[in-house]
Amino acid sequence: MTGRYLAEHLAYIYGDDHLGCNQTASPRSIIVDYGGPNVAKPLHVGHLRAAIIGESVVRICRYMGHDVIGDVHLGDWGLQMGLNIVELQSRKPDLPYFDPDFTGSYPDFSPVSIADLEDMYPQASKKGKQDPDFGEAARQATVELQDGRPGYLALWKHFRQVSIDALK
Repeated sequence: MTGRYLAEHLAYIYGDDHLGCNQTASPRSIIVDYGGPNVAKPLHVGHLRAAIIGESVVRICRYMGHDVIGDVHLGDWGLQMGLNIVELQSRKPDLPYFDPDFTGSYPDFSPVSIADLEDMYPQASKKGKQDPDFGEAARQATVELQDGRPGYLALWKHFRQVSIDALK
């Protein structure tokens, strides 16, 4: 790409009322699902990239005349959940969430705070890499969560709500 070409193209865009983006002749409904923070993991600067790119795509598509829904997805069904479940079990083994025969109602309040989650995940991640048994237990807990184990689903709901409340 030559400097001349770039200068001519920028001049064209600058002089165009639509900045080189033509309105579509056939508007469509578009859903843009862009990544957001992970539940039960600390937010970091790397999350900004997906948010900025996703929001830019939404705005460009709207500008071109499309009907766009932008959704920031909270990633939460991955291994980080299994790691946190197993870590919490190692810290508080007597909680009812870990008893596969428990038939009562799980507590309405979370057994962890956001500070607990921010402490638990790095510890659990490190253990998962260093201790094969811990890593396997976390993978198994992830599978059981995804298969609908009631105690793990209740914990997931707590982890998710604590994380959402902290993001607000």
